[in-house]
Amino acid sequence: SKCLSHLAAHADPDAPRPGLIVAADFPKAPSATRARRAPTVKPVRAPKPPPVKRPSRIPVKEVSWEQVSAMAPQMAATMSRYLAQLAVSARPGTVMATDLALRFLAGHLIDTDNECRCVAAIERRHIETFKKAMARRPGRKPGTRLSPTTIRHRLGLLRTFFERVIEFDYDDAPARAPIFNDDLPVLDEPLPKFL
Repeated sequence: SKCLSHLAAHADPDAPRPGLIVAADFPKAPSATRARRAPTVKPVRAPKPPPVKRPSRIPVKEVSWEQVSAMAPQMAATMSRYLAQLAVSARPGTVMATDLALRFLAGHLIDTDNECRCVAAIERRHIETFKKAMARRPGRKPGTRLSPTTIRHRLGLLRTFFERVIEFDYDDAPARAPIFNDDLPVLDEPLPKFL
């Protein structure tokens, strides 16, 4: 190699000793060609199982408006009229919650009092039995009861219904609202974040 012979000719201390074989003396090996890899076969994945159906958040209709209309047509007409007015100004969720509360109340009245077939006939005693029925009602999770928050919400919607049909001067309105503030369950105060 020219470089090594040049170093040896000029007495460079770093030059290799004469007769020493260095790597530069070997011929270059041909550049290795990469062996072509066989195409990799990706494992076939099983199709994903369908998602597990969770319970629907839409409540099951225990009593329908058709049933209420058949048993108490005047009550159904008054409640439907109120819901139609509420749908104009309230959010859909509020209308659905009020619909549910009114249907539960109507169903309870149909089952417990053969004489109460209109809103004007709803008295304080009906609300008291309805409150007890709600407290016994099963909750969403098995083995639970309706929470005080849910009971409070439904009673609040019903109280608003009674107040509005009285204010709107409906023909089928009670003399006074049969639900009072004291009927609403007292909720537990949340614990402070920092103690």
